[in-house]
Amino acid sequence: MKAAFEKIQKGSGDSFICQEYQLPSFDSPYHYHPEFEITWIVSSSGQRLVGDHVGRFDEGDFVLHGANLPHAYYNDASFVGVAHSRVIQFREDCLGDDFFDLAEMSLVKALLEKTKRGLWFQGDTRQEAIERLELIFMSEGLRRITHFINLLDSLSCSTEYEYLASEYFSPGLNSRQAERIN
Repeated sequence: MKAAFEKIQKGSGDSFICQEYQLPSFDSPYHYHPEFEITWIVSSSGQRLVGDHVGRFDEGDFVLHGANLPHAYYNDASFVGVAHSRVIQFREDCLGDDFFDLAEMSLVKALLEKTKRGLWFQGDTRQEAIERLELIFMSEGLRRITHFINLLDSLSCSTEYEYLASEYFSPGLNSRQAERIN
């Protein structure tokens, strides 16, 4: 399956994008973008594609997708209800060109490197991450950025995750060409 390039439009002056989706079913195609993406499935169930991984997702699913990592969520044909998700999309330079290169951010930098395969969080980490994500959605200004950094820090200290895509997965995408075309 070939992944489609998705151009993410962020508001002027925003460091990162917070979006909430409430649909009859998830309708996004298998796609990729240069932004990292945190996806929390508030309510829904179905099939999750991340790189070469195919698996189930259910209510509470929490995944950190790497930059340019193809992904999609498809509801089961029998799904009835609202497909509800909250998503944060950000680039590695969202807080400045060298922010994640600071010594204090070394664990977060290592986390972002791991996301090339997609990370599925579970346990206490997942619950804490959901609470922090909710704070981000409710906040503005500096508090929003602070909660975002705290979320990344919390995820970077966790061992309660599984890789989704295989270690040999290589998307073979040319995002520069895709951006030019779009």
